[in-house]
Amino acid sequence: MLLQAIKEGHWFLVDEMNLAQQSVLEGLNAILDHRRTVYIPELNQEYQCHPDFFVFACQNPSQSSSSVGGRKSLPKSFLNRFNKIYLEELIHEDYLCILERQVGQDPVLEHLDVPQLLQMTLDLQAFIQKAKGSCLAESESSINLRDLSRFLKIYKHLIGETGGARDLCMAQCIDICYFQPLTKEEKSKAIENVVSKSGLVHDSQLLKNLIIQYPNVRVQPSNEIVFDCLKPTVIQNSRKQPFVDQLELRDMLALQGPQSKGLHFLVDCLHTNLPLLVVSDNCQATIQNL
Repeated sequence: MLLQAIKEGHWFLVDEMNLAQQSVLEGLNAILDHRRTVYIPELNQEYQCHPDFFVFACQNPSQSSSSVGGRKSLPKSFLNRFNKIYLEELIHEDYLCILERQVGQDPVLEHLDVPQLLQMTLDLQAFIQKAKGSCLAESESSINLRDLSRFLKIYKHLIGETGGARDLCMAQCIDICYFQPLTKEEKSKAIENVVSKSGLVHDSQLLKNLIIQYPNVRVQPSNEIVFDCLKPTVIQNSRKQPFVDQLELRDMLALQGPQSKGLHFLVDCLHTNLPLLVVSDNCQATIQNL
C-alpha cells in the first residue's frame, strides 16, 4: 500500500506512529528527508516518491492512559519533519456538536434526544469508574467518541431489525456498549441511579431484563439451540442431526461458570453483526465450543 502511494502520488496516513518499530521509522525517514526515496529489500530496488505523495501521521502522547503499551517518545529530529498539530481532549460541547450532526443527518436516528444520551453516557462513565475503581484501566472505564459512534451504529441496526422498537433497542444497546464490565448487582444500581432517570427507556420491564446475568440456553426436541435474551436467537440444524447430547452440552456450555458472560456477549455480537475476537488459553476447547 505504501509503495503504491509513493508511485501514484496518493496521501498516506501513518496511525499510532510512536508504536512503530525502529526499522519502520528508519524507512519513513528516507521518505521524509531530502532524498524522498524508499528502498524495498525484497525487490532490491529503490523508488522515488511521486511529487504529489504526502505523509500524514497520528499518535497519542507517550504518557497516554491507553491500555496499549510500548509507546515511545520519538526523536525531535524525526518529529521536526512534520508540521505538528496538537489536539486537546474533547469537551461536552464538542461531543454534543458532533453527535447532533451525526443524528441530524440520519432519518432513522433523528428522534434521539442527543443531550439526554450524552448525559446518560457521562453519568454511566462516572458510575463505572466509581464501581470498578482500580480494577479497570482508565481507558477501559472511559467512554469516548468511538464508543458513542458505535452505540449509534448498533442502535440504528437494531431499529431496522425490530421495526422501530425504540425502548428495546435502546436497552440492548446500553447493555452491549456499557454494561459488559458490570456485575449483576452493579447493573441493578446503574439502572436505578442512572438509566431509569435518563428518560431514554420508558419500559421498566426491559430495564429489569438487563439485570439477568446469563442467557438461558436450551436444546429443543427439533435439535435447535435457542439462546433466550432480549431478542431470542435460534440456531437452525439444517442437517437434522443432534448437535450434542445432554452430557456434552453441560461440558461444552458451562452456563453457570466463567464462560457464561462471554457467551452472553457472543449472542449480543451475533444479534448486531459485530466482529468478535476470541482469546483463549485453550484454543482446541474454544474451537470445539464455537
